[in-house]
Amino acid sequence: MHYTCCLLTLGPRGVHIVLDRLVSPFFHPLEYAFRAAANIVQAIGQAQTEKSPLLYQLMAHHVLSVACYTSGFYFNRFRWWSTFAGCSEITNLFLVPLVASKEYFPDLRKERWLLWNSRLLWVTFVTHRLILFPCWLGLWVSDRWNASTEANAEPIHLFEGVVYPVTILGLFFLSVIWFRMIHGLLKKQQTMYLEAHGTPKKEQ
Repeated sequence: MHYTCCLLTLGPRGVHIVLDRLVSPFFHPLEYAFRAAANIVQAIGQAQTEKSPLLYQLMAHHVLSVACYTSGFYFNRFRWWSTFAGCSEITNLFLVPLVASKEYFPDLRKERWLLWNSRLLWVTFVTHRLILFPCWLGLWVSDRWNASTEANAEPIHLFEGVVYPVTILGLFFLSVIWFRMIHGLLKKQQTMYLEAHGTPKKEQ
């Protein structure tokens, strides 16, 4: 379990040095391997169930994620940045029941609890993706800028400096596309719920 401390210490030594030390006691390098493996398993399953263009979007997401987690395992640093970005996965807690109901249990889409689940998915998608990813990028740029002004700053590999922010930027744009889908699904599910329970729209 991650204990992400969002202490924004923008000092001359950069954010990652301070925050990595806070996260390190709770972080094991094998977590990188676990996350990479989880993405591979998800990709295999989605390759059998999803169709383009969503399939291509999901595969791009998994390829970028696996590349970053593999790099994190190899270099064994930037733990806080990985944890911060990983907070976006909280949306899966609400996405999985919605997908399961769509594929296997369509009658559940008329249940009130699933409607609230979809609303929470909508909210967490905004807070933990559409807001989180730009914040991640802003902090990364600020941190790297601060580190570049130090004579004794720890150098990072070109792969880390380029692929990490490009991945987050790519995930942000994908999240924008997926959010439109989620918004449409929420409206559709709310309509189904209202029709099933005979509740006028104006009362919701």
